Amino acid sequence: KTIVVIGGGFLGTEVSLAMASRARSYNATRSPSQPRVKILQIYAERSPLSTYLPSYLSQDVKDRMSRHGVECIEERLVTDLHEASEGSSGPCVAMNVVGESRSTLAADYVVMASSTISPNTGTAGRSGLELDPSNGGIVVNDTFEACNGVYAAGSCASYFDKNLGRRRVNRYDHSVNSGLLAGYNMVSSSEDGTQKAYEHQPAVRSYLGDINVSCESIGEINSDLSTVGVWISTRNAEGKDLLGDVSCMSPYKRGIVYYLRSNKVVGIVLWNSGDLLERARDLIRFNPDVSPSSLKRCIPLAPDDWLVVKEETGKATRSRLGTEDEKEHLVQVRPIKEIGDGGPPK
Repeated sequence: KTIVVIGGGFLGTEVSLAMASRARSYNATRSPSQPRVKILQIYAERSPLSTYLPSYLSQDVKDRMSRHGVECIEERLVTDLHEASEGSSGPCVAMNVVGESRSTLAADYVVMASSTISPNTGTAGRSGLELDPSNGGIVVNDTFEACNGVYAAGSCASYFDKNLGRRRVNRYDHSVNSGLLAGYNMVSSSEDGTQKAYEHQPAVRSYLGDINVSCESIGEINSDLSTVGVWISTRNAEGKDLLGDVSCMSPYKRGIVYYLRSNKVVGIVLWNSGDLLERARDLIRFNPDVSPSSLKRCIPLAPDDWLVVKEETGKATRSRLGTEDEKEHLVQVRPIKEIGDGGPPK
C-alpha cells in the first residue's frame, strides 16, 4: 500500500513522520500475505520545510526523514487528483505531477497537508472595508479595529505589529490571543472607550517526534531572509559528546536560527530550545541593531566554546516551480478518470 502526503510545510512533515512511524510498526508485525505500507511526501520545494528553514537545516530534516522511512519526492507539483479505475490492487488515486517532465503518480491514499490559509474577504470588500493587497486579509489597526465599531481578528486580519510592521499571521496562538483582545476591545468601545493594543508575539510550535525535534518559531520565518544559526557543537575539543543522543546522526541537535533584515532580527526559530521562547520574544520586542557576530550571545544557549555559528545569505535556491503555498491553487479534484500509463500502486 502506498500513502502520499502532499505538502512540504510543517503540517505535511509532521503527518509524514507520524505515518512512517505507524508504517514501520505495521510492516514489522504484518503477516507475509499482507502488503507493506510505503509513505511518500511530495512537494514543490527542494527539501521539506525549505520555505522556512535555511537550506542546510531543511536538508538535514530530509536526511533524517529518509532514515525513518519517508520517501521524499522533491520539486514535483501535483496539479490534479482523480480516482483511477480499478487495477490489480483495486481503486486508487491518480495524481498528475509536473517536474522536469509531466508524469502520473498513483497511491492507495492521499493526504492533502497544506498549511496555507487564504482568508475569504469577499463580503468585507463589498462592504467597503480596506483589504491588504500584499498580505491579504482585512486591514485593521493594533487594536484589531477595521473601522468604527467593526473588528477583525485571527487569520483574516492584517494588523500592524510595532516591531515587524504590517503582517497577517496564520497561527493558532495568534488566532486565540487576537480574538480575546478584539473581544475585549469590542466590549470596551461600548463602555469607557478604552482600547488595548496587541503586543503579543505569536509563536508556532511543531513537534517532529520521530526525529527528536521540537521547533518553536516567532516573527517572520522565511528562508529568503539571511540567517545566522547558533548551534551547540555535538562534540568538544576532546571528542566528548556534549548533548547525548538527542538526535542521532545529526549535527543540529540544539540551536537558534535568527532571521535578519537590515541588521534587525525579524524572526527566530528555536530548535530543541523551547525553554528560551520568552527570551526570544524579548529580543523581537526590543528590536536592537545586531551584527552576525553579536548574535552568538544574544540569547544565552551554552558556553562560548561549545557554540558554532552558521550563516546563510538570503536563499536563491528556491525551486523554479515555486512553493507549496504559491502553487496550491493549481490543484484540482476531478471525477473518475483512467490512470493511463501510471498504473495502479504495487
